[in-house]
Amino acid sequence: MTVKAMLRLKETKHPISEATIGFRIQAAIPNKAGKAFGKPVPSFRGVYFLGETSDMSEEELPEKFEKTLEKMKADLKWKGYDEAYFLTK
Repeated sequence: MTVKAMLRLKETKHPISEATIGFRIQAAIPNKAGKAFGKPVPSFRGVYFLGETSDMSEEELPEKFEKTLEKMKADLKWKGYDEAYFLTK
């Protein structure tokens, strides 16, 4: 049996201006525990949250993304997750 983890690319925002200043990759156990507009959606909080990478600026993202993603997948594999997939909107 294959054990999967969900991934998403999360924006990092400036605390005052709310401008996007970077990104991080977050991982969670597949679930539908969140709510958006009254409908169930995946949650990346609490018991479902598996971990996240450090922030990458918009300039760093193209060069560091693949290496960071492979490191995240290796960490998830060590935790017992065979596959990881990105959520799409």
